[in-house]
Amino acid sequence: MIELNDINWGGSGIEKCLYDFLINKFPKGTKMLEFGGGKVSTNVFSNYFNLTTVEEDLEWLNIFKNRYIYAPIKNDWYDNEILSKELDNDYQVIFVDGPLGEGNRVGLLNNLNLFNENITWVFHDTYRVSEKNLATEFSEKTNKKITFYSECDYWAIVE
Repeated sequence: MIELNDINWGGSGIEKCLYDFLINKFPKGTKMLEFGGGKVSTNVFSNYFNLTTVEEDLEWLNIFKNRYIYAPIKNDWYDNEILSKELDNDYQVIFVDGPLGEGNRVGLLNNLNLFNENITWVFHDTYRVSEKNLATEFSEKTNKKITFYSECDYWAIVE
């Protein structure tokens, strides 16, 4: 088990306030899909959630104790053919923190057919205009309520 006090929160990773928010919102063992693995998020999520991480970089695969799906970037997003074969249909929360790079997540909007409607979505890095716009457009396209948070980290919840 990891010691949360030993985690190097922030930087390019999530802040502890976001982790605390999620574990207070969802029960332990909730099925989560994470787009884009990270040193902090994947580490702490894999110890609380039933986590699957979609990753485009071979170097970030199989680092922590969760299920990984390797899906290289194809047509401006993760390879849709791989995802359609590998994704489960019963995730309860999806954490959008990839693909890597500002503005590279917008391909999600063209692949919504891969997902169930009854999912809570968490969009990280909404301090970036492109990520905030993605969360907003996603909310409008799916007719779901969006709430932005910016107290100690920047994210949006769409549910």
